[in-house]
Amino acid sequence: MATDSKAVRRYHAGVERALGLFDASNEWADYIAFLSRLAKSLQASPPDTDVPFKPTLAKYLALCLKPSLPAGVHQKCLEVYDLIFSLQGKDGLSRDLGLWLPGISQTLTFASLTTRPLFLSLYDEHILKLSSRTIRPALRAIILSLLPGIEEENSEDFDQTLRTFNRLREIFKVDEVEEFFWQSLFLASITSVNKRPGALVYLSRYLPKLGPKGSATSQPSNIESDDSMQPAINSVTTPEPGLLVRCFATGLQDDQQLVQRGFLDLLVSHLPLDSPILRSRVTSDDLDILVSAAMSVVLRRDMSLNRRLWTWFMGREDKREGSTEQAPDTTIALSPTTATRTVPSISSKHDFFVAQGLEPVTRSLQKMLSKQSASPAERARPFRIMLSLMDRWVIGRQPVDSLFIAAMRDLQQYQTTAPSQTSFDEVFRSANVFFDAIEPKVIAAQLFLLLRQRQLDLIEFILSNFSLQEDDMTAIHLPFLCLAISEILLEDCALPQTGKIDLSYDSQLVRLLDGLLTLLPPKTTDPTALTPGSTLPDEVLSKIERFYSQTSRTTTNQTPFLDTDATTQLLLRNIINCVLECLGGPAGPVLLSPLTGAVLKLVSKSGGQNALRELQLGSRLGKLLSMGTGELGQAYEVARTISKILDTLHNFDATLSTLTEHDIFYLTPALITQLWGVLLPSTPQFHVEAVELIWNLRSISKELLIVDSKLMELICLDAENDTALEDHMARFSTLWLHTRFPEVTIDFFSAKKRTNDDEVPWAMLRQPVLSILDGVQVNQDEDPRRIWLSTLPSLRPVFKIVHSVSVQDDSHPQLFLLSLHRISKLVTIARQSSLQRSDFFGPEGFGDTLLEYCTDILSTIKVQTAPARSALSILRLMIDDIDIRGKQSLIDLLIHHLSNPGEDVEFQEGILETLQGIFAKPSSEPPPNELIVVLMAGISSPKVDSMIDKWITLLCNTLPLCSTQNLFTNMLKLTSCFCGSIKRNFEHIQRLYGRAVSSTTVNGDSATVAAKNPEKSINNLLAGLEYILARAHTHLSDHNLASESSMPITTETTQSRSVANNRLTVILCMQDTIKLCGEIWAWRIVKRSTNTVSDTKSFNYMSSRLRTRTRKILEHLADAEPQECLETLMGMWVDGAKRGSEQVVSLNLMQSLDGARPKFMMPATFNAIYNRTNPAALDRSQKSSLSVDVSAPELMAFLIAYTSALEDDLLEEIWADCTAFLREVLANPMPHRQVLLRLLEFVAVLCKKMENTNFGEVVKMRRELADLCARLFTAIFTIRPVGLGLDSLPGRSSEESKMSTESFSIQRRNTLAVGNAIHILCDSLPVIGNVLGDSDRLYTAFSGIALHITGPALRAKQFPHTVNVDMLRLMRLMSKSQPNNKVWKKDVLEAFNDPKFFQTPFQLAEEGWLPLLRQVFLSEKGLMTELLARLTPPTTAGLMFGVGATAARTEADRRTQLTLKRIAILLLVGDIDTFAGDLTLIMRKLEELLTATVSSSPSSSTRGDIYTLLRTIVMSFSQVQLVGTWPIVDIELRDLFTSMRENSGKAEDGQDSTSTSTPASQLQGAKLLDLLLLLKPEEFQLHEWLFVTDTVDAVYPPPDFVSTAVADVMAFSTNGATSADVELPSASENEARKPWLCGDLSRSVDDVQSLLRPFFRHLSIHAFEDTYSLQEVDFEACRGDVLADVFVD
Repeated sequence: MATDSKAVRRYHAGVERALGLFDASNEWADYIAFLSRLAKSLQASPPDTDVPFKPTLAKYLALCLKPSLPAGVHQKCLEVYDLIFSLQGKDGLSRDLGLWLPGISQTLTFASLTTRPLFLSLYDEHILKLSSRTIRPALRAIILSLLPGIEEENSEDFDQTLRTFNRLREIFKVDEVEEFFWQSLFLASITSVNKRPGALVYLSRYLPKLGPKGSATSQPSNIESDDSMQPAINSVTTPEPGLLVRCFATGLQDDQQLVQRGFLDLLVSHLPLDSPILRSRVTSDDLDILVSAAMSVVLRRDMSLNRRLWTWFMGREDKREGSTEQAPDTTIALSPTTATRTVPSISSKHDFFVAQGLEPVTRSLQKMLSKQSASPAERARPFRIMLSLMDRWVIGRQPVDSLFIAAMRDLQQYQTTAPSQTSFDEVFRSANVFFDAIEPKVIAAQLFLLLRQRQLDLIEFILSNFSLQEDDMTAIHLPFLCLAISEILLEDCALPQTGKIDLSYDSQLVRLLDGLLTLLPPKTTDPTALTPGSTLPDEVLSKIERFYSQTSRTTTNQTPFLDTDATTQLLLRNIINCVLECLGGPAGPVLLSPLTGAVLKLVSKSGGQNALRELQLGSRLGKLLSMGTGELGQAYEVARTISKILDTLHNFDATLSTLTEHDIFYLTPALITQLWGVLLPSTPQFHVEAVELIWNLRSISKELLIVDSKLMELICLDAENDTALEDHMARFSTLWLHTRFPEVTIDFFSAKKRTNDDEVPWAMLRQPVLSILDGVQVNQDEDPRRIWLSTLPSLRPVFKIVHSVSVQDDSHPQLFLLSLHRISKLVTIARQSSLQRSDFFGPEGFGDTLLEYCTDILSTIKVQTAPARSALSILRLMIDDIDIRGKQSLIDLLIHHLSNPGEDVEFQEGILETLQGIFAKPSSEPPPNELIVVLMAGISSPKVDSMIDKWITLLCNTLPLCSTQNLFTNMLKLTSCFCGSIKRNFEHIQRLYGRAVSSTTVNGDSATVAAKNPEKSINNLLAGLEYILARAHTHLSDHNLASESSMPITTETTQSRSVANNRLTVILCMQDTIKLCGEIWAWRIVKRSTNTVSDTKSFNYMSSRLRTRTRKILEHLADAEPQECLETLMGMWVDGAKRGSEQVVSLNLMQSLDGARPKFMMPATFNAIYNRTNPAALDRSQKSSLSVDVSAPELMAFLIAYTSALEDDLLEEIWADCTAFLREVLANPMPHRQVLLRLLEFVAVLCKKMENTNFGEVVKMRRELADLCARLFTAIFTIRPVGLGLDSLPGRSSEESKMSTESFSIQRRNTLAVGNAIHILCDSLPVIGNVLGDSDRLYTAFSGIALHITGPALRAKQFPHTVNVDMLRLMRLMSKSQPNNKVWKKDVLEAFNDPKFFQTPFQLAEEGWLPLLRQVFLSEKGLMTELLARLTPPTTAGLMFGVGATAARTEADRRTQLTLKRIAILLLVGDIDTFAGDLTLIMRKLEELLTATVSSSPSSSTRGDIYTLLRTIVMSFSQVQLVGTWPIVDIELRDLFTSMRENSGKAEDGQDSTSTSTPASQLQGAKLLDLLLLLKPEEFQLHEWLFVTDTVDAVYPPPDFVSTAVADVMAFSTNGATSADVELPSASENEARKPWLCGDLSRSVDDVQSLLRPFFRHLSIHAFEDTYSLQEVDFEACRGDVLADVFVD
């Protein structure tokens, strides 16, 4: 052809003019005119002239086939295609097939009935006349283009389309490459969901039948088919059999039920489970994919689908009975893996499934369970499938047996890894239904297997979450499991060496046994013919294992080898034997208590105790008691265990056949002896329960009086020994203390009540009390009996016993005289005790004559002698009625003997009582100053613990006699002394109850003297401390009154200073006391239980007493100094907040005090804040000493926490105080500027509580609170306190801006700090906004926030580094409350239009900006139009030769790039198809920009951003909306990659490149292609072959194969590169698919070509492997990568 021919030039010009008409085409008539003019121009083609302008022509023609245009335009366009194909001829069409085919390939999808014949004629007359070698690269696209025509078998053009389809297959069949056609068809079905129905129709008609010849029950030896099947097998499996499997798998998982049904039919008829392909050609992994997809159809719960699935699993002989058919039992495998074996009597269906389907079904379900997905639907999937499979027991039985344990383990793991409790509940519901559908025996077999495998945690998980209440389970299987556990425990307990026992495992076994026993039903019958002793333990375990491992197929219910009653008795025998072994073995301390509980529970549920009778339990328990043990705790455990067993058997064995009277006679005394031993005050942890056990034994042997006689024996044992007597009385005191007495009133002494003296507790305690009174010596202070009587809180019970005996003995003179003597002693003791004066009356008096005589004795002989003690005793009796004024020598002498505390405890105790009597007299003189010092030393010493109450009493009674100055001088020392002693005793109690504390040191040495009665010591010390503080406060009040009276002016200042100092001293002492009491009070809350505490009842008793005592002290202190006391409590809360410890304890303490009720606490808190912000505004009575080191912001933090913790209903009580405080602050806010921001939080708490309750005039109160909120905002914005401005925001360096999300969010704020306005507003604004209500108030508040907080940050020079996540969250809150507020919206839009906006870090943009912009764009509908208007078409006018052309072009490029990025963000924040109406305009603008060149303005430098926007468009619109975009994308990508290839060649030749592409645009173009290959839009699949090899040739190329795909051509053109290639990431197995160029690697690489070379080289293989993997697409990763590219500035 002559290129300079005039006819050719005229022809080209005519075509060019015709193409120019396309841009003016808007209506369908314009398109018709354009196509007519174009056809006329093309018909004028000179001979042998090629078609000109082919890329542009192909693009315009493809756009004329848009679905939105009418059928007439389509027909005219196809006529033009026919003309072009005729002009080009076969060779030209072969050469340019990639140019023309994509334009027409989508036609059948939307073509009308009149258009389809034209389209098919193009294929028949032109395309299908090409060779198979030419069509081969485009075969998948051609198949996809034809599949819509055969979807409807009843359509008019179905036969014609099918003939075309078969003609296409025939082309490849003739060339002996038919397998390539099938492989491409499978790929088309896999990737195209919309065209899969057409593929199903074709497969149903022409897919070869691949099953074996003969029946479905063919033996495995016949799996290999004969030679006649090999061609059919090869045609669908060569070269990749996995595509056939994946074609079926995707079809079986299709969303359309009809498609699923069709593929199931196809599976049954053409690809049965015993097909040679599945048995020999397909790998096990591929078979698992097929089986998993087939099993997934059961999730639809459709019987038509399920019947087809059962047919495939069980062979064609299945008659499709109802799904409830019950198959005979099959073998249960007691191992995680099921072994395949043949049972001669099994049915043909079961035989087929076991031989062909069992292994892949089990393996597929196992893979589902091992995925460890976080999605609840995926986790529940295997449970739902197995549940449906069990509809056909032939299929479901064995997989369930094999996978039950794995399924339960997976559920257990998900419980700890689930994103939320709701997610776990969703999975658990499916698992629970699955569990309930399994037969009880199968579950029991699996539980027994877990038991043998020592997987007890999984058994516990099953028991705690699933129901085992089915009749067979509770009657047969649970007793067997309990029996197996008891056998294992019995073996372990019988081990001779401690080191061989795994106590943790055995403890878990016992817990499991206890849980199973709880599920057992109670029995009412007593089995009589039972000989459990004849069965050995080894035999039991082996028989249980055989029972669960052997199941006959001919019987569904196998008879157990033991009946229920025999099993229960054997279990009872085993557990009792375990208990007996533990009582005498090394495992006792750990296992004894839970095993005992199991025994008690089993005895209560069993119908008899024959097994215990045969064991001769009574004699064995007696032997164990007689053995004894050296450790007190272990002996107590033994006694407690036997006592509980004895009590339980007595309750359930009324005939005393198990434990006879002889056994009770023998066991009870020994048990009382053991329990008696733990009643000493040094072991308070056993007291409550030990006393309960004693009374239980008394009720068992009530008529035998065994306990009564044994107690008398123990009390009288070795009574002459003072130490033994003291221990006996201490024990009896404990017994008395924890015994419940009825209230003794006058009625008890009437004749009517005397008949009840033999009832509990009077009968058992009568003789011990009388014995104590007989032996007590009232004149001997060291007598324990007297001590006990004098320390009783009330003598009424004792007097009741004595009086009753005296009435009974009035007829016997000697006994009556004895009873009167007892009463005399009792009255005498009562008169000596201040505690008991309310019960008895009358003081004693002595003479002055003996006073001097006793003094002489004490001063002349040694104090340790008996005469001295007697003299002191006499002196004590006389001192109340003797005047001792002037006897200073006696007082000094007594004080001297107290100088060494603990030297002679008894003697010093007498001295203390004597001094007490001396200073208690009204006429006594002030004590010497040395006395207080001596008493403090004694109280501080641990050696005087037994009589510390005496020391404290003397100190308290002498303080009123001391001078005021002396009292205040020693106040701090006194408080320190008492607090130190209290702490020492409290730590000792904590050690007793199992809490480790540091050892107490005295003078540098560890204290070795342990308190005998720490509780008593603490109570005494607390009482003394309380008295001292009360006395000092009384003196202080007296001085305040005195200072107010008239005095000389010169001394007034001195007196005021002295009073202030004394007041500060008292307040400091009160603070120490409050802190100590708070620590003791909180013990019960913060205590951590340990194994050493075995009696929680004793702990509860002790902690309750201490809490009650400390609470009373705190109440008194709060009454005395309410402001100071409550400030101290606030300080304790603040200290706890600083340490990060439990602050709830402090709030709990406050809420328990009457003096700290909200009506007192709130004013005190307000006053405390005023004292630190504006003290001048307070009255003198409201001011505090400021001795508590807390600041105003810390007090505000406390106020917020305290108010939040209050009940909502209490708002009415504090409302007046709160509103008054807010009004006072807002009246003069300047002094309170440091707490103004925290006041917002306080107001938010009030608003929240107001929303939750109703009281008073709600409307008025809401209006009042709204006014206060508005005034508070005004004050904040006027004063601008610390934390409001930009200086409070942390800046970010450029390096920090590249870090992870943690760099962008401000760290969690300090609760006690002044506060940051953004944080506070984020927390408070949602609540306050509801109360403000009025739009004007909201507008004002939001305008202030925008003006003073968010606006300056958005307009700052350092933007966007002045913005953080919290600020954007605040703005999002404002946008939701007032979406039309122009103030903040204007700031956001200005920031969005700021060129520096895209310097925002990606994480901050994703978490902060995008949600905010989404909220803004909801109300800004015209924003997209505005942004599109900023995009101007490229132009070269005035810039080609003008001055500053480069700078202007660069600025235009910058503006265009930013606009494109903003459009991309707008698309990302919207929903799918939100901007569907703007898509046409968007594509038109992009098409204009794509015409830019290197020298235009804007230039081609914007192409990278255009490609990024195209990636956003692909993810932001549905496929229907994107149909018209693919011609543009197709042409542009091909031009880009062609330009890259040409530039690469020019670079190698040393020529300059004038390409319009830059490295950035090349990378973005590659990313666009990568995304399209990943998402595979339906219409793009018709273009995919142009860019990559989209058939099996990508992995299995033929020998002479030369790829024409762009990626492969690019790979060949860059083979000569010298720089090192970047290694691209590879996807792991079962990982969701992501773009290959996704990640930071694509944004950080220096040489783009080093990244693109390996990308193009392996792109075809990578795309094929992506399709082959069948994994889901990670859309979030795609979206995140686009967003990261947008924010790369």
